[in-house]
Amino acid sequence: LVIFSDLTAKKEVQRRIERAERLATLGELMAGVAHEVRNPLTAISGFVQILKDSEQDPQRLEYTQIILKEVHSINRVIQQLLDFARPRPGLYQKIYLNHIINETLVLIKTKGVEARIDFDVILDHSLDAIDADGEMLKQVLLNLLINAVQSISARGQITISTQAVGQDKQMIKIQDDGCGISDDIK
Repeated sequence: LVIFSDLTAKKEVQRRIERAERLATLGELMAGVAHEVRNPLTAISGFVQILKDSEQDPQRLEYTQIILKEVHSINRVIQQLLDFARPRPGLYQKIYLNHIINETLVLIKTKGVEARIDFDVILDHSLDAIDADGEMLKQVLLNLLINAVQSISARGQITISTQAVGQDKQMIKIQDDGCGISDDIK
């Protein structure tokens, strides 16, 4: 007499439990790292702010602005890691796509970027407010625009447009003339 027992489902459940435990540990590790990185960043930001307030030289003022901007950028990355580790609930509210795009462009348009990239912004001003998570949309747009900027090696153009699509849909289109994504990465 031979009895066979299929353990496939049992092993799959065990594998998922182990993976969930590893992800929970990784989340705790990220929270610890974020805390350890944020403390020195806060000190750097505070001291640079003091230097900025007492500085008269325009070029040094510009440097302090760049340092503060980059510190905020590092803080955003840390926040993204924390959000990935423990996602926050969506904060849906009435937002205007054009307003979100303009706020995102302020973040992406640095002097260095504007010196080599022309931004062509074509916004449909008849768009109504929509229910969405504005901060998450801004993050998505920022990631797309950073990718577009990075795909342009020398000089180029990025076109951003919005338009209504039917009664209840709105569209954002971002187009660049960069190198594109190679087929093996796609």
